[in-house]
Amino acid sequence: MASTPVEVNAPSGLSSPKLELYPHGSDTIANGAGGDTLTEKTNKKGVYSATVTEALTGWHDVVVKDGTSVIAGGHVRLADDTDIKRVEDRPHYLHDSVDSISELSQAQPSATPSLWNAIMLLYMRARNYHKTTSSSYEVYDDAGTQVTKKTLSDDGTSYEETKMVAGS
Repeated sequence: MASTPVEVNAPSGLSSPKLELYPHGSDTIANGAGGDTLTEKTNKKGVYSATVTEALTGWHDVVVKDGTSVIAGGHVRLADDTDIKRVEDRPHYLHDSVDSISELSQAQPSATPSLWNAIMLLYMRARNYHKTTSSSYEVYDDAGTQVTKKTLSDDGTSYEETKMVAGS
């Protein structure tokens, strides 16, 4: 279990600042009952540091309090090591939280997809076999299964594409 230093920006001169860490999406504090004490750096006014002694990993939501007042917030990715971790305004989930994205299964694409599903449909169109005929457009997965399709029509005056539906 490492002692991980965490740095955060907050107004200079706080009287009793504390760092509270919550696993992303949780409302349960992960670093003790009251969090860790923050100390303002003498050579960097407004930069505070705390040492987290719990073995925490992954993204955590950060709350900085001075007494009971919330002063600042953000996100930090912990790795249970001794490297300094900086609290960010917003996490960089796009490049740090996922090693790979699974291909979509055979279904109609959602009208409100997750970011990952939207990206994966574009990726599957670019990487995998897809087929366009005079009347349809079809997207396939890596194994060759038709995942989704849409109907196309062109009467010489107007070109139309229907909403995608599950493949067959």
